[in-house]
Amino acid sequence: MDRLEALISNILGIKVTILSILSDSGSRMTSESALMFMDLLAMLEDGTLVNVEIQRVAHLFPMERAICYGSDLLVREYSMLRAQMGKSFSYNSMRPVYVIVLMEGPSKKFDQFPGNYVHRSPDNVIFDTGLTERNLQRYVFISLDIFRELPHNELNELDAWLTFLSSDDPAQIKRLIDAYPKFMEYYREIIQFRYHPKEVLGMTMTEAIGIMDDNAYKMMIDEMRDDLAQKQHNLKELQGTLLETQNDLEQTQNDLEQTQIDLTQAQTTLFETREDLQKSRDENAILRKLLEENGITIPNEAFDN
Repeated sequence: MDRLEALISNILGIKVTILSILSDSGSRMTSESALMFMDLLAMLEDGTLVNVEIQRVAHLFPMERAICYGSDLLVREYSMLRAQMGKSFSYNSMRPVYVIVLMEGPSKKFDQFPGNYVHRSPDNVIFDTGLTERNLQRYVFISLDIFRELPHNELNELDAWLTFLSSDDPAQIKRLIDAYPKFMEYYREIIQFRYHPKEVLGMTMTEAIGIMDDNAYKMMIDEMRDDLAQKQHNLKELQGTLLETQNDLEQTQNDLEQTQIDLTQAQTTLFETREDLQKSRDENAILRKLLEENGITIPNEAFDN
């Protein structure tokens, strides 16, 4: 429990004390599996009660899905407070609820912010008029993929937890343990769990642990199929363009070859014309010489070609 408190405290940036872990039999809006690691009721350092749900799966629409979970948490808290406070209940008694999303896997939305791996929603809602009201649904999105890609010269405790949750690189693990020796015990327990799986199966966690969110995966698979279909379509268009380019190139090559043939023929004709002209000049010279020998003088213009 203290480890979970430490993790959530570092994520939220405030001291968290867990009062209890709720069962999964609360006021769910639907009966579908939720793919939740755990659903818990926690108390912050200032006494504020919060419900926290932690996920570690990249959903197709993480924000929309988180809002559904946050709404479900508010309904749960509303029911609990109404039962506890009775007629003295008022909506001002409602406390914030948090949805923490630990994502592993690519996300088109969050990949747009490659330099940021933690996204926190504001504590207040500000309207276009400047009106400010308390925000009861608060969200923290953490992209483990982006976290791994960024350099971390010095590990703070949040970075240490994220390294523990996301990295299996021996060098990173050694660096983590050197900076925070307490994680050695955690890794030892993981190794023990690997060799004693019955202990893991016997843990009394919520039934949501290990349940696959079929709808989320179906949506992700559909998106992957659509993406693949689009890529195949683009590939076909590219192949068509390449084929047209190849045909144009072949036609250009043929045109160049024909031009070369025509040029060769023109050069041959020009050479033949020059030979004929030279032959004619030679004949004129002979004729002029014979005429001059016979005393006949003909103007030079008569022999010009």
